[in-house]
Amino acid sequence: MTKNKILTLEALKQMPPHKIIAHGETIDNPDGINIDNSNHNLYWVAKRGEIHDWAIYVCPYPWSQKKPDLNISNLDIDTQLILNQWYDQMDQQDIIKSCSEYGNKLQNVQNIQKLVPCNDEALRMYRH
Repeated sequence: MTKNKILTLEALKQMPPHKIIAHGETIDNPDGINIDNSNHNLYWVAKRGEIHDWAIYVCPYPWSQKKPDLNISNLDIDTQLILNQWYDQMDQQDIIKSCSEYGNKLQNVQNIQKLVPCNDEALRMYRH
């Protein structure tokens, strides 16, 4: 969502199913969306569902200055190289798709409204 724009039930009803409503970056601390207070960079995607419901998915932020620790040291060297190449070649559309399909669903109402401001009707349509 752009600044000063509020998601409404009317807007949800007009969107096609599975449309990306908004996406962006945040941080896991009190300045962002404090989930675990890890200070990790996060990426989020808000997506409309099949009916006029919606959800926000959160995943590790892929474009930080430093690659996240993928914890792949226990894998063989070929698998490590493939995973690192895959990570390096991901573009924003890949991240949006991956985050919306495999990210963790945001549950906290304050965090939901912080990322996607919405009226009460739209908030009731949030898929927890």
